[in-house]
Parts: sequence; structure tokens; C-alpha cells
Amino acid sequence: MRGSVIRATKQWIQEAYGVPLHQRALDALSAEERAILEGQTLAASLYPVVAWDHYLARVRHEVRLKTGESEETFDRRNVREAGGRLIRIAYTFLLGFLEPTAIVPRIGLVLERIMSDVHVEILQNEPGACRLKLTAAVAFRENARHHLPQGVEYLIELARARNVRVTVERDEVRYKNFVMEVSALYDSL
Repeated sequence: MRGSVIRATKQWIQEAYGVPLHQRALDALSAEERAILEGQTLAASLYPVVAWDHYLARVRHEVRLKTGESEETFDRRNVREAGGRLIRIAYTFLLGFLEPTAIVPRIGLVLERIMSDVHVEILQNEPGACRLKLTAAVAFRENARHHLPQGVEYLIELARARNVRVTVERDEVRYKNFVMEVSALYDSL
């Protein structure tokens, strides 16, 4: 997982839910995982996704205890709110000029920039509907299960689509890789 994502998300968690919750989540990790996530996070570096997913699982647990917020709500907020206000404003502005069909090919580019060894194939991309196939190492499966549907929904909404409905059509492990297919139906303006 790219350090820029980790750094921005940890900052958002601390701002949205508090430093004590963040610290409880870190304290629940193994010493090795804690060392990875407590140290300096370099934006361009890659970090073990399993340690990151363990941290996010603990954060989800702590958030549920503190606020009653579901995993799905947390994941949706994470995708939409983490990353800094300036980045969100820039994405909203720039992607707002594009049609949803122009956004779909960029989803793969975004995923390939933040994860290593990820391949995204566009199976369908027409006004009102798209379908993507993600293939990656099994280590990325948990992360994709929590973030891919919400990420696809959010990026398509930034292109002024409405009533976006995302469905995971396929989620299976094949030896050392997994394959996930996500479809989205939406209304264009």
C-alpha cells in the first residue's frame, strides 16, 4: 500500500475519531505491525497491506464501540473524507468536467498507483453502466473488499452521476491471486 494513502488515512482517523482511538487500534497490533505503522510514513514508499488492513480492522472495531458506526459507513467515510480537503476539492473540480464513462478507465490508474501488482480490466463502460475486473495478490483482497465498491461509487459520483448502485459480482481466490468484479449502474445528468 502506498505511503501517501496510509499517511492521509491515519491523519483523517485521528481528526475524525480522535488520537486515543487511533492509539488503541495501534496497540492491538503485533509489535512488528505497530513498528511499520508508527514509524515515519514516506508518501512514495510501499508498505505491507496486511499490516495496514489489520490496523483498519482494529479502527473499525474501535469506531463501532465508540460511535455505533457500521463497517460500511466507516469505509464510505474513509474513501470520501481521507486525503485532505485540498485533494478532495481538486478531484471534485477536475473530475466534475468529465462524463462517468471517462472516469472508469481512470479508476484502474488510481488503483495501480496506490497498490502494487494490481491489474484492472474494464469489462463494460457505457453510459449508465460499467463493470471492472480487479486481479491482485490475495494479500490485497481484504482491502479491496472494503474500498473498491465505495471507491468506484465515489469516483463515478464525482463525474456528476446520480443514484450510483455498486455490486460486487465476483470475489474469488485463485491460487495466489484473487479476482473481484464490480459493476455499477447509475444515472447521468
